Amino acid sequence: MARKLTTLGKKKLVIAALEDIKAHDIVAIDVRKVTSIFDWIVVATADSARQTKALSRHLKDALKEAASLPADFQAVLTKLQAPDSLEARG
Repeated sequence: MARKLTTLGKKKLVIAALEDIKAHDIVAIDVRKVTSIFDWIVVATADSARQTKALSRHLKDALKEAASLPADFQAVLTKLQAPDSLEARG
């Protein structure tokens, strides 16, 4: 059975999973005082659309392994971006 993670533990797990697949510019933003929907927003950049997909898959697998239910990770919102999507915004 998976162990119960704290919100900080969940954030650390998300960041570690992103670092495993070489995400760039990883930023964790504490939004606990701003919203009750989630506690952290983690933003990361990938080098390509292919890497974005790999990051997403790896993150999903890491979360499945660590949590008994996907709902256990509702406290952490993760946003993955490919550089070309950033350039399109200007």
